[in-house]
Amino acid sequence: MILPPEAGGLSLSPFPRLEEFIGSWDAHLDLSGCKALKRLHIRGYKAKCGDLRDIPNIPSLLELGLVQSSLTSLAGISRFHALKRLGLSHSLWSPGSVSSEHLL
Repeated sequence: MILPPEAGGLSLSPFPRLEEFIGSWDAHLDLSGCKALKRLHIRGYKAKCGDLRDIPNIPSLLELGLVQSSLTSLAGISRFHALKRLGLSHSLWSPGSVSSEHLL
């Protein structure tokens, strides 16, 4: 499923078998019911705390891609136990800016 930037405020809860979402971030984007989601690619992710805690815990998530995000920390990434691929591009975050104690 690919959605344009104006798709903010969308609830994807009615799609519990959805495996891939590509779209723009909106603070009201509801991914909580997407228990089968494997690939999540978001443009413009703006985290309140500067980390990944605004993204709901999705146990099946294998791939997370963030483009043009305000991410400054990887805190919260440990919730994604199945994660195999992480892509960060055009973000404020840089590998030297985070130590391992900030990943929890």
